[in-house]
Amino acid sequence: MQDYAANMSRLRRAVFPIFNWELKKFIPMALIVFMTIFNFTMLRTMKDAFVVPKTSAETLAYLKFFLVLPMSVLGSLIYIKIRTSASFERTYYMVVSLFISYFALFWLVLYPYHNELHASDATIAAWSETYPVFRFVIPIIGKWVYASFYAFAELWGSFCLSVLFWQFANDSCGPNESKRFYPLFVLCGNLANFFLSFFTKYLANVGKVSGEAAMINHACEMTLVIGILMCVVFRWLNKNVMVDPRFTQDVIVRKKKKKKLSFKESMSHLAKSKYVGFIAVLILSYGIMTNLIEQTWKAELKVQYPTTTEYMDFMADYQFWLAIAAIVFVYISKGIINRYGWRTCALITPICLATTGVVFFSYLIFEQHVSFIIKGLLIDPVVFAASFGGAGVLLSKSAKYSFFDPSKEMAFIPLEDDLRTSGKAAADGVGARLGKSGGGLIQIGLFSVFTQSTQHDIAPILAIMVVVLAIIWLTSVYKLDVLYQKKRAEAEAETDAMHKAQKA
Repeated sequence: MQDYAANMSRLRRAVFPIFNWELKKFIPMALIVFMTIFNFTMLRTMKDAFVVPKTSAETLAYLKFFLVLPMSVLGSLIYIKIRTSASFERTYYMVVSLFISYFALFWLVLYPYHNELHASDATIAAWSETYPVFRFVIPIIGKWVYASFYAFAELWGSFCLSVLFWQFANDSCGPNESKRFYPLFVLCGNLANFFLSFFTKYLANVGKVSGEAAMINHACEMTLVIGILMCVVFRWLNKNVMVDPRFTQDVIVRKKKKKKLSFKESMSHLAKSKYVGFIAVLILSYGIMTNLIEQTWKAELKVQYPTTTEYMDFMADYQFWLAIAAIVFVYISKGIINRYGWRTCALITPICLATTGVVFFSYLIFEQHVSFIIKGLLIDPVVFAASFGGAGVLLSKSAKYSFFDPSKEMAFIPLEDDLRTSGKAAADGVGARLGKSGGGLIQIGLFSVFTQSTQHDIAPILAIMVVVLAIIWLTSVYKLDVLYQKKRAEAEAETDAMHKAQKA
């Protein structure tokens, strides 16, 4: 692979370090990640707009643990089983088609008849009063259509983005390409969030004028169209681009034929990998920490934005500023990865998340002592809490998209084919959900012990947990870096040996 630094201007190296002949590969991959994240963020916003205003933010912990986590585990097992007998291309179509089918069912059947399928609000209230220990579970059961939408929206990000797209990217991009491609893929995802902010604002306006049903129709139509386009572009990419030898020479060493492991062998091999274990710790730490912080923030949001349309309107503004911040962070991350290496890049997200989380929880803990200052500035303390928490979440999310995601995906590249496939399915498919569900389990335990508590009441305990998890995360980054550098050195030595043999 030629050195792009010697063949590009300084400006292009900084902004768009892609060779002209690589555009045939880069552009369709960028389109796929753009569309995947557009759908992911739209569905994530819609699921929160459904569940939080209609039930409570506290129900999210129960949803993630009792519904999303089991579905994630089952989905990951099915994915690994499919991959042992089908090509990756066929697996991609099968998984995306499954999601498209569900959202079509939701659009055409489940939502139009949700009143008939759901228990009435009076029934849910009566059940909750009769069984107070299950007061956060009963609304989920009573409004199970919304719960199912929430679960599938969560799993879209885990499987269509983290497992499918990044598995394909890791299989198709060698170390030289990944350094240049991956930050730009993240940039494309942030551009998707930028454009989505306008579409979300449009959906909120549709909801205000024509009602929630019209808003749902537009969102589901967009989801289905984008899902189909993803498959079309992926097919074109595999048929017309990935057959070109120029796009495989950098990954040829990792593509050599190996004994194909069975499902049982894949899981056994995975369980013994310390390398994948450290990646899983990073993902788990992020999932738990972000769950603890975001769920508390969303509890503040419900007070300020109690209806679905108001919530959507706020999230449109949030998505806009998140995209702007993340785009700035992307270009900062490019320089850090190239200049300071993998470890520095991987350390930034836990530091940002821990700092913003501790500051946000500290405000909630000492709110009574500082609220008079906030009121003196002519700001409603409720509005300030929602905005202040949003700013912290925005900063941590920007760091996650720009630093955590690229460094995590780069860590998978040196692995062998079978371990990389099963490792991503377990670490991303299950680990990400287990992280968020783990955060949910922590909060479920606290609500069970402190039966009359709310999200606001348990903030001091959550703050301590965020600090502990940050320390575990940072320690794992240092340990993984040692193994990562060793794997890279082995891969580079193998590549050099192969190139020498080819020349001979």
